Amino acid sequence: MGNVLKILLCGILLFSCVPHQRKSKKPLQEKIPKVKKEEIKPHLKKPIVQAKKITVISQSIKKVPTIPIVLNERVKAYLYYYTHTSKGRSSLKKHFTLARYYKQMMEKILVKEGLPRELFYLVFIESGFDNHAYSPSHACGPWQFIATTAYQYGLKIDEWVDERKDPELATKAAAAYLKDLYNQFNDWYLAAAAYNAGHGIIQRLLKKYKAKDYWCLIKKAKEMKLETKNYVPKWLAIITIAKNPKKYGFNIESEIPWNYEKVTTTGLADLFTLAQDTGIKLSKLKMLNPALKRPFTPPYPYFLRVPKEKIEIVTAALQAQIETTEIFPHFYIYTVKSGDTLWEIAKKSRKYIHFIAKLNNLSPPYLLRPGQKLLIPYGEPRKRVYVEKDEKSGKLKIIYTVKSGDTLWDIARLFNVSINHLKKLNKIKGYLQPGDQLIIPIVTKIIIYKVKKGDTLWDIARRFKTTPKEIMLLNNLQSPLIHPGDKLKIKTM
Repeated sequence: MGNVLKILLCGILLFSCVPHQRKSKKPLQEKIPKVKKEEIKPHLKKPIVQAKKITVISQSIKKVPTIPIVLNERVKAYLYYYTHTSKGRSSLKKHFTLARYYKQMMEKILVKEGLPRELFYLVFIESGFDNHAYSPSHACGPWQFIATTAYQYGLKIDEWVDERKDPELATKAAAAYLKDLYNQFNDWYLAAAAYNAGHGIIQRLLKKYKAKDYWCLIKKAKEMKLETKNYVPKWLAIITIAKNPKKYGFNIESEIPWNYEKVTTTGLADLFTLAQDTGIKLSKLKMLNPALKRPFTPPYPYFLRVPKEKIEIVTAALQAQIETTEIFPHFYIYTVKSGDTLWEIAKKSRKYIHFIAKLNNLSPPYLLRPGQKLLIPYGEPRKRVYVEKDEKSGKLKIIYTVKSGDTLWDIARLFNVSINHLKKLNKIKGYLQPGDQLIIPIVTKIIIYKVKKGDTLWDIARRFKTTPKEIMLLNNLQSPLIHPGDKLKIKTM
């Protein structure tokens, strides 16, 4: 009899804090999915545990805690949604697939900061591991930071990078933010709710309704957004499934370690050229470096992530790019006006049209719209002459920057081309101005080079201002390995 009374008393206590779904005449943005009790019998075998607060050990969390799991009606509803509805099941399966790339790295950062591993599963709700996810409230990246919070936690946002999209840097920022929220609320459910709604809103509602925990708060605070009310139940449902995926019919594939090496770039390394020269897929470079807004690294020191096995060839390729990457020291934002064309903007700025197009992710025919923002270089280029591949033909060409006192006759004689050819190729009608950039055709010839002891393909390519890939293609080489006495065909200017 005593045991029966204890069970009835526990039920009454739990019922007092379990929120009931409020009926509303207005359509809700997101409804709690209906749950059939008979279809989730496996969960009923375990006792329902009431949420308990985790004690903070000093200002910095020293012990790695775990998230307490509550299986109330709201959590069960999302367990049903993710396991028994096609929409919920397919979305969660997709998120588990993408999570394989980031789980080890993100959990390692969280644990290092003394935080629960289960915080990793907040990303399932925030972005589904889409590094480029952008919300209507202007939150961005895997952890969905708004700009003000991103700046507060050390993430950089400028015309070149948006570090909110970097899964590693954003996780470090999120760990610091979540630690601050936990230290404020002394409860992981409230900290998670504050991460979603903002700490100011949760603090104000707790004070207004004198609620003791998250579950009582979402029951009393009618004005709280439904998204926030469902945030923790979603999170707990995902954690429950992730801890025993086979039980819920999910087959999670093996994790893929976030392995890479960092190389330092000092200015405008071209990712298209780097991909061609190294054999790394452009999509791979972009996946490893999602914070980059443009197909160039910034004009300041930047750590570029590359596959570990490609570190040597990348280092050589970046070294070979130095002459072509450090071109302009300054940039400004130009707002496109009605009637503007890229050609007119480039000529007005006395800069090369294809460089501006590539810098701003524009493709032929380079259509512009009024109000569009373009990044335009200005100032004296650091290098007056550099070599570039033509986008259409794939042939090499020289880009020459006109300096004060230059004449067409001087430039034509310097590069052994005719004045008429220069005029036609560059559509020159008037006088040259300092800063103008001219295309100079390159006449190539093939020489035979005998490999010496100590030579590497990268050294030879750099010596003759070509690329290892070009040499391999010209000589039908399957591997970059070469031996003393080998004879190689080399294209030279």
